Amino acid sequence: LAVVTHDSGHGWSAATLIDIDDPMVMCCGPLTGDAGAMTNSPKHAPEVLPSAAAVGNHSAGPRWPAWVRVVAAVGIVLGLLVATSLLTAPIAAVIPDTVEAGVALRVGQQVVFCLLVLAAFTVLVRRVDRRSPAVIGLRVTRWSFPFLTLGAGVSALALVIAAPLVNLFGELRPAPTPMSEVPVLLVVILAVSQALLLQGLPEELAFRGYILVTLSTRPWVAIGTSVAACTALHLLSSGGQQSLGERAAYLAMPLGFAVSAAGMALLCRSLWAAVGVHAGFHWATILGANLGVGQGPALWILLGAVHLVIGLIALAWWWRTSGTITYSR
Repeated sequence: LAVVTHDSGHGWSAATLIDIDDPMVMCCGPLTGDAGAMTNSPKHAPEVLPSAAAVGNHSAGPRWPAWVRVVAAVGIVLGLLVATSLLTAPIAAVIPDTVEAGVALRVGQQVVFCLLVLAAFTVLVRRVDRRSPAVIGLRVTRWSFPFLTLGAGVSALALVIAAPLVNLFGELRPAPTPMSEVPVLLVVILAVSQALLLQGLPEELAFRGYILVTLSTRPWVAIGTSVAACTALHLLSSGGQQSLGERAAYLAMPLGFAVSAAGMALLCRSLWAAVGVHAGFHWATILGANLGVGQGPALWILLGAVHLVIGLIALAWWWRTSGTITYSR
């Protein structure tokens, strides 16, 4: 890795190669920076940058304007979702009409979709940003599973806090449980696949992975853009909304968990923490529905608010300890 030192009279003046692998700090130690994460604040210097060999010719900067890169990231997720449906349509037309076959088809579609998204972002970050996919968090390390579990735990905690408060603010409708007659093993397989391969990993790779890193020269702009894009995407979601007002209330959830996912990812220096928050949100929702928690605007707003508070605390901690956008774990 290259440490760039700053000379106030002549700009960035020297670079030294060092080894800064530090696996001992779990979540909140000083962060190692990247070429796109430098700020003008004295607390962020010196910056630690990936070497040229690791990221390619990053000095030239991204090939596309920032807004085009953001649109491309969202377009990859939406476009490949449609493409996957079209690619697997012939199979869907001929499989047996059984629960087992239906679950197998859906899991297969989710695997295909996730692989296509991984491939597309690998190409995007290499060809457009001229960097290694590892910089957007596309890596598996010994920290990945612990941070995935931590993120899922954050989402479970948010539901545990929000659910008991719901009756103070409004009545809930019964939540649908379409899988109630399906064998438990198949439900678990489908829930894990859907939360991780369809929603958690692909969406987080776009929002907390690519968008945060490609805009990382202005960290708060990157965070705001990531949260806004994620929230806007969920205008397409169908979660029991029955009116225009309920559609607005529903957006409190994706807005909240977008902030908590960003905070956890940046604090832990791992995209897997954000994947855990996102996937854990869906797991908690499925479990809550089967336990009779229900659904409605009161729960959506409360759950989003709890995630928002958790996320703001994590972001404040991250900003105080480093404030650089980097995924080294």
